[in-house]
Amino acid sequence: AGRGGPPPPLGCSAEREAAAMQRSSSASFLHVPKRAVQHGCYLPSHEVPPVDLKPGQRSLQRQVYAEEAKPLSETYLQPDLPADSVYAAGHSKLLGPSAFKDPVQKITQKEPPAGFGHHKTAHWKSTSHAFHSPASIAGAVYSRQTGPSYQAQNPPTCVGQPLPLSTLQEYHGRRGENIRDRMCPLTGQLQIHRNVLTVGTHKGTMHIPGYSGHLAHNTSNPHVARVAHGGTMRSVDKTNLTEQFHVNLLNYSGHVPTNAHNDKGGVQPSLMSTTGRSFSAPMLNAFD
Repeated sequence: AGRGGPPPPLGCSAEREAAAMQRSSSASFLHVPKRAVQHGCYLPSHEVPPVDLKPGQRSLQRQVYAEEAKPLSETYLQPDLPADSVYAAGHSKLLGPSAFKDPVQKITQKEPPAGFGHHKTAHWKSTSHAFHSPASIAGAVYSRQTGPSYQAQNPPTCVGQPLPLSTLQEYHGRRGENIRDRMCPLTGQLQIHRNVLTVGTHKGTMHIPGYSGHLAHNTSNPHVARVAHGGTMRSVDKTNLTEQFHVNLLNYSGHVPTNAHNDKGGVQPSLMSTTGRSFSAPMLNAFD
């Protein structure tokens, strides 16, 4: 303008000033978020503020397979070279100088200096002592949590189960008792104690100790009670040959007649039954 030229148009200067103000405002308000707090709207990934990277993470766009994979131990020329032996690949060439560059130091247990830390097992305590301090109830008065708040001065001692007796005291009396007072004056024997635990055993019966034969549990039948008691001697009469002698094979479970008129001997092959007809011996001239 000072050299005599035409003055610049007003529109061009206004546009330049507006562009400069916009650049300065955009650079100074980058820290201001574009959305209100807790707006609930969708945010693209480039507008989400980055969080702290995890150990070993180099960028927000993680390449899992590339970052987690081990570094290549072979070059691209290795497939074209002669293959090593199993011993060379697994022993002689397995470790190199880089494997011993930063060795892991051995952890050695050391006692702390005097006055610091714990020594041996003097600091060990139970779980109850670790979580509950005795000082919290020091000087407190005990009061029951359930039932009445008062306590009887002389609680009754007759309530509850009496003192149980041992098996020796039950059968022969307590200390100081006369065992002869327990004997029956008619039989001159001690009383027989029977209960649910002795049913089916030789205890309380006339059988010998250790008898392992059959003893009935239900003795309502007088004949069964007589056998279970064992006081009478069993018959050893073997004169009845029909009951003692078996004309059939061993383990025969068929009918055995007790009357001599019906005893026709052992089982004979017969065509009267289905089994006899099925397993009958063939005629000798059947194959002629």
